[in-house]
Amino acid sequence: MEDMGEIDDCLFSTSITKRLSSITSQRINGRLSSRGLPMILLRCLGRKALYPVIPRLALSAFTFSQPFLVNSMLSELSDGNPRDLTAGYGLIGATLLVYTGIAVSNAWYWQQINKSITIVRGALVVLLYDKLVLIQEDPSIEPRAMTLMFSDTQRIMNSLNYLHETWAAVLETAVATWLLYIQTGNASFAMLAVSIASSAVCFSLSGTISKKQQIWLGAVDRRLGPTKKMLSSLKAIQMLSASERTMTALKYLRQAELAISWPFRRLLAVTVVFSYATMTLSPPIVFAVYIGLHPNREDLQVTKLFTSLTLISLLATPLMHVCQAIPALGAAHGCIKRIQSFLDMEDRRDPRRFSSADSFTHGGHVKEDKNPVYASTDTDDSTVLSLTNVSLGWARDKAQLTGIDLNVKKGSKVAILGRVGCGKTLLFKGLLGEAAQIAGEITVRQNLKFAYCSQSPWLENVSVEVNLKQYAPDLVDPKVFDRLVHDCSLQDLINLQDYQAGTIGSGGVKLSGGQRQRLALARGLALKRDIFLLDDVFSALDRRTRLQIAQNLLQAKESLGHVPTTVIYTTHDSKTGPPPPTTHSV
Repeated sequence: MEDMGEIDDCLFSTSITKRLSSITSQRINGRLSSRGLPMILLRCLGRKALYPVIPRLALSAFTFSQPFLVNSMLSELSDGNPRDLTAGYGLIGATLLVYTGIAVSNAWYWQQINKSITIVRGALVVLLYDKLVLIQEDPSIEPRAMTLMFSDTQRIMNSLNYLHETWAAVLETAVATWLLYIQTGNASFAMLAVSIASSAVCFSLSGTISKKQQIWLGAVDRRLGPTKKMLSSLKAIQMLSASERTMTALKYLRQAELAISWPFRRLLAVTVVFSYATMTLSPPIVFAVYIGLHPNREDLQVTKLFTSLTLISLLATPLMHVCQAIPALGAAHGCIKRIQSFLDMEDRRDPRRFSSADSFTHGGHVKEDKNPVYASTDTDDSTVLSLTNVSLGWARDKAQLTGIDLNVKKGSKVAILGRVGCGKTLLFKGLLGEAAQIAGEITVRQNLKFAYCSQSPWLENVSVEVNLKQYAPDLVDPKVFDRLVHDCSLQDLINLQDYQAGTIGSGGVKLSGGQRQRLALARGLALKRDIFLLDDVFSALDRRTRLQIAQNLLQAKESLGHVPTTVIYTTHDSKTGPPPPTTHSV
């Protein structure tokens, strides 16, 4: 790594994000215009979109020097005059110059192309991620976003390899055809006929290829959803001895995906065959037509023969790129439409109402219903959170929780007790404005900040120290840090050899379930938010650790030495820790 050069600033995600943040005028009523996404990507690239032009022109110039070099060398070797050392040295120098120029300009050209590709990839990932956190949470959204972020983005990247090849192909085709016409006359048009036929076939298939690809990527979406659920539920699958059944189901989805992708792969193979047809069939066809047009002439000398072969090769290469670019650009167009449709999805609207202390409704009540949350009925100026006859669901067309009435006071410790799968997580998502609020009203005190600790902790693939401290600058104080380590039982994590320099793996895979949960809990507690939501975080801890952390967290009058924090936590075990002042049941 030390031997590698520095990465350009324009390739960092922070730089790409800054450029994208200034390009917001493409949205019309929250949606992109018909050309919105391509224009956003083009504006994000800016002048860098033109940087490959100069090296590509240089590459074409050096490439088309080859037939002249070959012609000069063969002419020098075929005449009967004494060898001229000066001319020989000149040809050696010209050969060195031409092929060195090809190598340098080719490397320069692809360096600029790869920079552009990296910027476009970063821009697409940023756009997709920013949109993902703004839309309504749905189980089908994440697999779709993953497919767009990997499969669709990769196909757009592949098509960018041909973006500058298209205009260069037009230029090179014109020059090569003119040079070939000088050598072979009207026979040169036979090669154009072959290339036009191949391009016509590829162009006619491009629309069908794009449609078949969209069907295939839809099958990829359907496979990624269950695969993600399987990877996040490995422990439960092993406990239920369901590994074989799970593997059979995933194999079936993979086989179905391959079967659906077969038409796309078959058409892609056809386009590849026709793209190489120009290079393979052109030499015999051109010379056959030349001989047919000149039956009595014997001017097809060695010099003309090899010069013509070189020109045919030079002409076939851009034509082959055109045939390959047509389906690639067509597939990229379909991927851009899929990404744009995702970006045009309606943003999540926070249904909660934010009010001052004196606007809270007094005298709350409990409404009996199928799935009630039984709450206290008194409300005063210390109320920070209030739910009145609220119905929540993961989608607006179906409510999983109905008739919820709840009041939470400032600094209180509230337990939500319920069995697994009863809707405790949905309730928390509703408090955060992440769930669909079908009925009722959720009122939150103005300027309150939430901290949410999920039952599946989110951790970054960095060191334990970075995960713990990067969002909590107050932890530089040794007293605050020691208090946090004690309250969350982090001694074993602090004593790890790679606490500072190592990484914890993707999703904290190098840590145990309890270690991951305690690290996430400590990070949330260190943020010093007004309301701390703990979604069944004690389930991954052993009994002794669970009781210790619950004792520190739920019976402490202060949290990390600042104003009392309101703590709401869910659990399926009534013996999680010392009973809090307020307990509700779902």
